[in-house]
Amino acid sequence: EIKSRKGADGEPPHPVQSVLLLTDGLANHGVTNPDALVKLVKGALAPSVSLFTFGYGSGHHADLLRQLSDLGRGMYYFVQHVDGVSLAFADCLGGLLSVVAQNIVLTLETTAGSGVTLNPLPDTYKRVKTAPTAPSSMEHQRQQIDLGDLYGEEQRDVLLQVHLPKMTDRTEKDMDTDTATPIVRCTVTYSNILAAKAFCQTEGTLEIIRAGTLKSPQIPDKDVVEQKMRFLTTEAMAAAHQQAESGHLAAGQASLQTALDSITHKMEGIKKGGLDSASGETFLADLGECHANLASTRMYRAKGQQRLVGHRQCHMNQRSNNIEMSWSNDDDTRAACMRSVGGTRPSYQNKKKGSMMAKARRSSGYHE
Repeated sequence: EIKSRKGADGEPPHPVQSVLLLTDGLANHGVTNPDALVKLVKGALAPSVSLFTFGYGSGHHADLLRQLSDLGRGMYYFVQHVDGVSLAFADCLGGLLSVVAQNIVLTLETTAGSGVTLNPLPDTYKRVKTAPTAPSSMEHQRQQIDLGDLYGEEQRDVLLQVHLPKMTDRTEKDMDTDTATPIVRCTVTYSNILAAKAFCQTEGTLEIIRAGTLKSPQIPDKDVVEQKMRFLTTEAMAAAHQQAESGHLAAGQASLQTALDSITHKMEGIKKGGLDSASGETFLADLGECHANLASTRMYRAKGQQRLVGHRQCHMNQRSNNIEMSWSNDDDTRAACMRSVGGTRPSYQNKKKGSMMAKARRSSGYHE
């Protein structure tokens, strides 16, 4: 029906279409090579259809399921126990029922003659393939990012690193004045699901305030620091996964510990500014859990690998996939959940997801 121009009711198909794949093992018939499977799915999956994967138990190929879900703009869910199947599907369906925008593309452009240059974006961002252009002299740069879709209450953060030209020709009077400098022009195009509009566009310009005189002490921007911590978290998890898969569990723990120490230091800086960071606490909790799961090969194979892959994708995509600590609109359920994980709120989960998971809990009598 997904490939059909009409739904089962004879009406045009709903704009939100998805495939949900649940498996408890490895591919053992037909195409079994992971790279070949990814290539096969890439050729068969329509651009408008998302793919969510669910790995049950410890016998599945977590990283393959993660790759497939990334390819299909979905998420990978690790289901450790059979009672968790309904929770995983509830979280997934709660997200699909709250889609507000699709096909989101962010275009970043510097202005010719501004002297501003953009550093290459990290590989974690999905680039939009564009037609080749003439070599640039760095006078004008243009980069595009495919941000996929967006659920209600979600947000997407893009961390940019730019180089600004040196300020010149400033008088003594100017040195006491903060100057707003335009650095990047941003354009977002998307399909508005709520308004049933296939193409929408919004534009804006990023500016940075360049202080005439630096004030002391310098307090880092909390939002920027949190995004740096998020990247530290995902990069450490990627390194730890690669090292653990090669049999070097201690090296994987060392990578995670380095990130833990760095984020702890950044958290201290945030607290000195009189602020706190729930996101930072979540990064520390997830890194700590992954570190503990690399204590032995048995523990890593039982759940460490799957949790490591899932946590990394969760923070990279800024979307929930962690059913081990679900968030609900029910006060008693929420309080019990927070107590079970030391008060840390599950990452990126919106109200619709929480509501669906609360219903799944009540209908199945599931208890963590």
